[in-house]
Amino acid sequence: MRGRSRRARTVSQGMCSAATGPSPASSPALRDGALPVDAFPGRWSPKRALPPEVEPAAAAAAIALEAAGWWRPGSGEGCAGGLVLASEGASALPAERFARALRGGPAQAVGPSDFLFSLPSTAAGVLGILFGLTDYQGTVAGEAGAGAEALKHAAEMMELGRLERALVVVLSARGVDLEAAAWCLEGPVEAVDPDEANERNPRCR
Repeated sequence: MRGRSRRARTVSQGMCSAATGPSPASSPALRDGALPVDAFPGRWSPKRALPPEVEPAAAAAAIALEAAGWWRPGSGEGCAGGLVLASEGASALPAERFARALRGGPAQAVGPSDFLFSLPSTAAGVLGILFGLTDYQGTVAGEAGAGAEALKHAAEMMELGRLERALVVVLSARGVDLEAAAWCLEGPVEAVDPDEANERNPRCR
C-alpha cells in the first residue's frame, strides 16, 4: 500500500543561476538584476559582498519572499517562519577547492570561506542572517533528489504543527556553477492519497 503524500500551498517561488542571473530579473528585490547588500540594513555589512557560494540562493529567496509579501528589502526586519535548505552537491565545490589548497602545501593560501561553505549548513546559516526565519532551520544534503526531500520535510513540519509557513531553498551545483530555486509554502497541509489524486486527475496516470 502506498502512503499518503503531503501538499502545502505554494505562495511564490524564485530562481537564480550564477551563470544566467535571477529570474525574474525585474523582481523588486533586485537592482539591475542583482541582489544588493543594502537590502539587509543591520543584518549584513554594506561593505561586504555576499559570498558567491550563497548568492544564487539568497537571490532566489529574496525573489520568493518579496513576491509572497513576507519580506521587504531595506526594512532590516526578519521574516517569521522556518527555513529548509537543500544542498544538491553545492557544498562539494568549495570542499574540492579547500582540498586542493591543502594539497598545495604551506605556500598555498587556504581561504576560510571554502572550509565554511564545504559544510552544507553554512548556506542556510547565511540565509538565516539575511532573512530571519528563526522558527526552524534545517538542511538536507545530497545529490539530485535532496530538493524533493526538503520540500517533503517542510510539509511534514507544517503537518505536525511545528510550522505555519516555510521557505524552501534548493541550491544545486551545475558543473562549476551554482543555481537555486526557492518556494514560500504555507499550511495547512493536505494529505493526498495518490490513488485518489489519480482518480480526480486522469492526467496523473
